[in-house]
Amino acid sequence: MNDQRTLNYQELNPGEDSPQGLSTLIELMAFLKKVPLFSKLCIEELGLIAKIAREEYYPDEAVLIEEGVKNQKLYIIAQGFVELSARLLEGQQGTIGILRAANCLGEDGIFSDSPSPICAQIVMGEARIITIEGEELKHLVRLYPEIAIGLLAATSSHLHRVQRMMIKLEQ
Repeated sequence: MNDQRTLNYQELNPGEDSPQGLSTLIELMAFLKKVPLFSKLCIEELGLIAKIAREEYYPDEAVLIEEGVKNQKLYIIAQGFVELSARLLEGQQGTIGILRAANCLGEDGIFSDSPSPICAQIVMGEARIITIEGEELKHLVRLYPEIAIGLLAATSSHLHRVQRMMIKLEQ
């Protein structure tokens, strides 16, 4: 994880003082609206989220989340692929799935003190990831309860989809 590279605004826009360009903020808000976790938020709430988001680049095989380690960061895939895996009962590492752009991971660890049940690793080349520190997101949720309601609504929709998938597997 030490070889990640954070995209610095000054590298992209030399000579500008602003930490976040207006067009960049608007583009980020438009992207966040496509992410299921943020799809229920209004434009003002998306703007608040975008202001605390950071764009980072990770090389192939970089580990974002380690199984058994507490994670306090939300990762949103902007470009690239992330493999989710976990240790099976037999002790082998098994792939759960591969996530692509507009998917997020790590949200479960932000509001929990539990260690991560999964490992998340960049696969198939470099990835561009939008990150949000858990403490910053929790601070926004405390200040703007509407954000929490939007996140809960999106999480509830996701939970219903997972439940329907499990029901189909049992049949």
